[in-house]
Amino acid sequence: MSHLTDERRRLLTQCLDGLREQDQWHPFQNFVLGLLPHDGYADVRPSAVRNDFGRDAVARTPDGRPCFVAVSFTCDLTKIRHDAQRWTQDPNREPAEVMLFITNDSPQNTKVSKWKAAVQDEFGLELRLHNGRTILQTATREGVWRETCTRLAIPGHRQGYLKIAPYNSALVRQALKVRPPEWLRQRVPLPEWKELVLNVNDLHSRLILGKPGAGKTTTLFEQLERAQPPAVLVVDLNFAAPIQWEGLLDEAAGGAVIVVDDVHERLDPFLSLCNALRARLNDVPAITHHYDRVVLLATARGHEWEALRPKIPAAVLHDVGLAPHAAMTLSGLDVQACRRLIELCRDEWKLTIADRLLRQAAAAAAEREATPLYVISMLAAPRSRNDRDLRDADLAGLPEDVRGWWQRYWADLDASSQGVLRLVRLFWGANTPPTPALLGAAAQSCHISPAELSKRLGVLERSLWLTRTAGVPHCLDVQLEVIELDGLWYDLWDRFVFGLDADVDTHTRLHNGTGAFYYQHVAPRTRSQAEYKRHLAAAAHHFKAVGQLARAPAEKALSLNNASILYSALAGLETTWEGRRKWLDKAIAAVEESVAIYRELGLRGDLAMSRNNASNLYADLAGLETTREGRRKWLDQAIAAVEESVAIRRELGLRGDLASSRNNAS
Repeated sequence: MSHLTDERRRLLTQCLDGLREQDQWHPFQNFVLGLLPHDGYADVRPSAVRNDFGRDAVARTPDGRPCFVAVSFTCDLTKIRHDAQRWTQDPNREPAEVMLFITNDSPQNTKVSKWKAAVQDEFGLELRLHNGRTILQTATREGVWRETCTRLAIPGHRQGYLKIAPYNSALVRQALKVRPPEWLRQRVPLPEWKELVLNVNDLHSRLILGKPGAGKTTTLFEQLERAQPPAVLVVDLNFAAPIQWEGLLDEAAGGAVIVVDDVHERLDPFLSLCNALRARLNDVPAITHHYDRVVLLATARGHEWEALRPKIPAAVLHDVGLAPHAAMTLSGLDVQACRRLIELCRDEWKLTIADRLLRQAAAAAAEREATPLYVISMLAAPRSRNDRDLRDADLAGLPEDVRGWWQRYWADLDASSQGVLRLVRLFWGANTPPTPALLGAAAQSCHISPAELSKRLGVLERSLWLTRTAGVPHCLDVQLEVIELDGLWYDLWDRFVFGLDADVDTHTRLHNGTGAFYYQHVAPRTRSQAEYKRHLAAAAHHFKAVGQLARAPAEKALSLNNASILYSALAGLETTWEGRRKWLDKAIAAVEESVAIYRELGLRGDLAMSRNNASNLYADLAGLETTREGRRKWLDQAIAAVEESVAIRRELGLRGDLASSRNNAS
């Protein structure tokens, strides 16, 4: 057994044990049922959550026989007989010859033989058992492991994108963090949905624009649901782990949908994707590899996109199918649609809403931002109360936009609930799913007891602050934006991350994500230069930790390159020659080590990135020299570095990156 498989099994075992300890049966059920097609089971159809009868799904076995499926954390004959008996009492049951019992336990073969005989004698069913050993074997296989990580939020892969093929609605929903069905099963169709195509052959590239909460991601998901493309690649634009666009496009060759949500958050990597796709489309082999069948679906906030669009050459957007006519701008809901959405919430959540308040709420929403999330947010307060009544006070002094609702709700939360949300915010800021085990460890480090954490998660779920998928809580972007963080919480977070007793993979992801979060989001929003400098230094500290932890040389090289960028930014804040030189020396040492690793590994695209970075640093050092000879020495190194970067990027056809290197060279 390889070391890689050992590590996968250890991570999966740890995750499944956590689900069992916290009685997260539903995520476990979804996960193991999702494995069945990989073991040859067909037509797998889950039952309702916590079905009263003894079946959690029906399917056909690999040998074509009808079966029903029971899923359980516990495994003994009493439990198996109980589930089989409940199945026989189901008046709507389908014919079955086999009972498939799935459990995380691993009973002895001698016991299983006796159980099979008992079930055959009493119920006339063949008992088949998928136990812990079977689950581990299937879930950690090549081709399945990435899906396992997605379903259970295991940080087991960090390549920057997730490929879902064949199309899987649940995985796409989870990857996009679409508004959860637990909030509201039904949706009010938006007027623009009339433009969505019903056939994958009619699908074309599109940019979906709108206000926060307008339904951009839901519209994107709705389009995917209608077209059901054979392959979907969901991209994660993350500074800490830049995406290998060449590998992603190789995966997309022949026809796939590339999905990029919220491109306004990270314009540079999105532009790199567009340039890489454009190069493939304009290349002669593009016809052979069918890159013309690659569809790009993206979303962005309308106001932010208008500010960013001038930075993207119009020819680039045109060549990848995102010319202005391909944009869809979501409009607000009218009064009738607002009323319909309120009625759906009322009926599903069992709210009590007087007719006059229903009319008042619909009219007020239509006069303001009138997005679906605005209407849903309006009803979050009555949903969280025991009486579930919409009151006059709930409709007093209504905010103009959806952000205002969640700012109001944030101010009304108690300190414990705010603390839990702050931790959730920090985890997602660090691009690391807060699994039950990780969130529990973080809470304890912040003096929040397990009982208090469980209680607060329940309260926050009822009030729509968060939802849980596979036991992992997450909020919508607009909610994350109003969660306030300060120096104390950053200190607590750093203490937790550096002191965490976890596997190398989890530790690496936390450090990488935290460094990127501090650099991209926290530092630019600080109010003073001292705070700005503090967060840059903290980010560099986290990237340095990645270099010490990383087992993969490429990961170490990336962290060193990222650290060098931070050291360079810190140098720019210094007011003395000595201060700038100290940081630039650290930056040069880091980037040169990164260059050496990439050169040894033969990763030419990454080598070009680091050499381009090095050229900037050499030029900065030249600026500190006081003699002609000193300046010339560093400028010669800068020119050599950038010329190598230019040559590699020209050879690889990375046109957008080539333009950046050419600009540096000039």
